[in-house]
Amino acid sequence: ASPTPTNTEYSTYLGIYAGMKTTTGDYNVGIGYKALSGTTTPSHDTAVGYQALKELTTESAGNTAVGSRAGDSLVSGSYNVFLGHKAAMALVSGTYNIAIGRQTMGGGDYEYGDNASNVAIGSFALMEASGANYNTAIGYYALNKTTTGDQNIAIGYYAANDNTTGAQNVYLGHQTAEANNAS
Repeated sequence: ASPTPTNTEYSTYLGIYAGMKTTTGDYNVGIGYKALSGTTTPSHDTAVGYQALKELTTESAGNTAVGSRAGDSLVSGSYNVFLGHKAAMALVSGTYNIAIGRQTMGGGDYEYGDNASNVAIGSFALMEASGANYNTAIGYYALNKTTTGDQNIAIGYYAANDNTTGAQNVYLGHQTAEANNAS
């Protein structure tokens, strides 16, 4: 039998191990195998899908993860939105991020560090982000290899795909500035 969350109010958990470590968190939804299973004190978090937000262990608030493994490595963070299969799957910490699409923002196979205030829309957009902040990537593979670059805007299919650390750039259009790493 699955452990049952205790001392919670206004929360719903459905699935094996969903919300299993929750002791005092309120206003949460965990649906799916191990959804929202790691934290003891979540607040206003929503995790829907296989292992969605499963590693969230520190006090968190206002995260939404929908999709198989969406945000499943996130240990700490608040006010994030992850939608899609493996969206932000390997992101370890972050706040105020929006990741929509398959394997967006830290959705790779390795654990990635803190990201804040990024928007990634499109499969594989900002996939390798690890310490990147204030970026907007819209399009398939947009800013895909950006690790620590800040304040970039990339709109288009493969826009700035090869940018790794470049900062304060604007890329518009199909395959714009591939192989660019300048600041």
